[in-house]
Amino acid sequence: MRVEHIGDATLYLGDCLEILPTLDKVDAVVTDPPYGLSGAQTDKNKYESFTDTESEVYKLVTFLLSWGKWDRLVMTPGQNMMFEYPEPDTVGAIYYPAGVGSCSWGFVGWQPIFYYGKDPFLVDRKGRRMNSFAST
Repeated sequence: MRVEHIGDATLYLGDCLEILPTLDKVDAVVTDPPYGLSGAQTDKNKYESFTDTESEVYKLVTFLLSWGKWDRLVMTPGQNMMFEYPEPDTVGAIYYPAGVGSCSWGFVGWQPIFYYGKDPFLVDRKGRRMNSFAST
């Protein structure tokens, strides 16, 4: 695990299944979980501690949603697994004009973002913000 401090924020970089149980309540969990590709990654040794299968991804997501010590949870589930996730409170997207992968209809030009919990800007009465982003 690596810990980074940026201003008042503390970032814990590592396996959330190991780190989160050691923490008290947090403002947000932002994660980009594996996509359930069942070993389709090119570097097989990169994920030695995690078997990237649908059942393992489901276990991870179930843990994150049940852990409950967060005010908001933001996940990018990937398109292959997005319909396997529990329904989020809202959905956004990251748009990639150049495409970032391929699917049965050509290049994939977007990445879903799942939001669980309450919008921090609305909670703090700061108005609405975009829930999607464009990558240039």
